[in-house]
Amino acid sequence: MSDNNKKIFDVLLEFDDEATQKKDNTEIAKQLEKEIENEKKVMTRQEIYDKIFKLLEKEQFHVQNRYEFGEIDLETFEELSSARYNEYQEYVKDLALASDNELNEKMAFVINANLETF
Repeated sequence: MSDNNKKIFDVLLEFDDEATQKKDNTEIAKQLEKEIENEKKVMTRQEIYDKIFKLLEKEQFHVQNRYEFGEIDLETFEELSSARYNEYQEYVKDLALASDNELNEKMAFVINANLETF
């Protein structure tokens, strides 16, 4: 191989290495973005448990406001309050019984609930 051809070959190899490195970096960046997104969605059982009671607290507050402003009577308030409590107790039970593989599916409502707008 002549010196000129060797130089051209070396330049092509160097270019190929840079292109491969850029592609590898892009793939690594995409993988990291996926992992970060997945980390945002993953909640521990304790976090889910805590969120269940935050949601219940918001629901109970709303029912109490309806009673205090005369929208519902005492009997309706007690029925709604009890129903909400029982509903959220079911979430706690589901949380306790769900396997790790089922957790995201069974607790989707709680995990995806936005406490700011709930």
